[in-house]
Amino acid sequence: MERQKPPPISGLSTDNVLRQAIAAQSTWTERDAKVLVASAIRANPEDARLHQMMGALERALDETEKALGHFEQAAALAPENSHIAYAVAQTRLDGGREAVEDFQRALSLEPGNQQSRLGLVSALLACGSSAEADKYLDHWLIANPAWAEGHAAQIRLRWQAGEGKSSWRTLTPAAMNRPKDLALWRELILGLMHAKQFETALSVIARGRAAYGQDLLFDSSEAGCLDELGDLAAAEARFMSIGRAADAGLALRFTRHLLRANRPQDAAAVAQAWVDQPGATHFWPYIATAWRISGDPRWNWLEGDERLVGEYDISDQIGPIGELAAHLRSLHTSVHQPLEQSLRGGTQTNGRLFSRIDPILRKLRDGIASAVARHAAQLPPFDPAHPTLRTRPQEIRFSGSWSVRLTGQGYHAAHMHPMGWYSSALYIALPGDMNRNDPHAGWLSLGDQPEFSECPPAFRLIKPKPGTLALFPSTMWHGTRPIGGGERMTVAFDVAVPPDA
Repeated sequence: MERQKPPPISGLSTDNVLRQAIAAQSTWTERDAKVLVASAIRANPEDARLHQMMGALERALDETEKALGHFEQAAALAPENSHIAYAVAQTRLDGGREAVEDFQRALSLEPGNQQSRLGLVSALLACGSSAEADKYLDHWLIANPAWAEGHAAQIRLRWQAGEGKSSWRTLTPAAMNRPKDLALWRELILGLMHAKQFETALSVIARGRAAYGQDLLFDSSEAGCLDELGDLAAAEARFMSIGRAADAGLALRFTRHLLRANRPQDAAAVAQAWVDQPGATHFWPYIATAWRISGDPRWNWLEGDERLVGEYDISDQIGPIGELAAHLRSLHTSVHQPLEQSLRGGTQTNGRLFSRIDPILRKLRDGIASAVARHAAQLPPFDPAHPTLRTRPQEIRFSGSWSVRLTGQGYHAAHMHPMGWYSSALYIALPGDMNRNDPHAGWLSLGDQPEFSECPPAFRLIKPKPGTLALFPSTMWHGTRPIGGGERMTVAFDVAVPPDA
């Protein structure tokens, strides 16, 4: 006899419940959706899709342990479902649990799934098996040399293992052997630029253009490399030959060039044309720099209000700081800084720190969320034109969270965070004497960008203290002064941009 469909729940079929729950994830209404899905589960407890959906809702709320329980229940009901098997594996990895066998199971159900392959690589890295992860990538890339995302993962893996220039030893021949594959040229060129190997990148650009033909990728990257190398005249000529293509990446590089050439008003004009377009977040720190250099009073509107930046002592909310420091050290498993980050002379943890199933880190997350909410409550009034003040989240969520451990003369180059609303530095461990020759060694600097010689100095410096949380808009340039030696460890995060922004 054919199995009958379950009766509607609150007037909705199971399929409609699932559709509403999926939509809730784009509006941050998962808590309401959980009530609906829970009702559906009571009516049909053996529907794996409902348990899978509840897991997704919990995961969106950073309730990783609850999410894992729901995904595991879904897997028990549908053991051959590769998507559910992947969700179990990824949630275990997010939660800080050993996940190698789980990803292998997901791959046994769907051997060619690239998400599961990259997940297995991450799981191997998490348990200290970077060499084995590299072997897996080698095996898959031999079979599919056009897998650009796999090449990118291998470059990052090798770079963090300290392999330097040899990190590209697989991608380089792959691009040369597939000259019409633009995605491979893109990964090769952009990777070299992230590593600041601009002369090598120029050589690759020439080879790529000769093999593939004309493309904006080669022209824009060439102009960017020339600019980064300080050949401003050649960069200017290249930018002019390209023209004003409707491309945000090109416009951003041209803005950087104009600031290097000390043409702040031109830079601001180029950047301001993009503030209502996708990718606008990237342009705001350049606008701020241009306005500061030219003395434009609009900078005060953008960054000058002291309420935008906050310092909070939360040491009494995050547990014993020595215990937290020891725990974080155990999570720093790489030997070299990430390829695409601002970090210089240290390491960064992998994955989302606040998603880990760990009482120490859950307490840390809760204490931080409370401080962020306090800071948001005291901000200046709503301003629809302001990149930070145009929204006010009703709930604090995090789009990323990690720990940084600087050693030797480590520091952060000035940078911004395009995926955040607010960004941060929570100081966990500091050397006794960061640098006798610099009273501001290790301090957080806001607003300055040394890449542009005319940029004024930082408008605010924040002294690091264990247990102190610094909060600032994600569009604001921020970096740290080098330390003289020892260990400087922080927790950092980005507050997620609400869906109404």
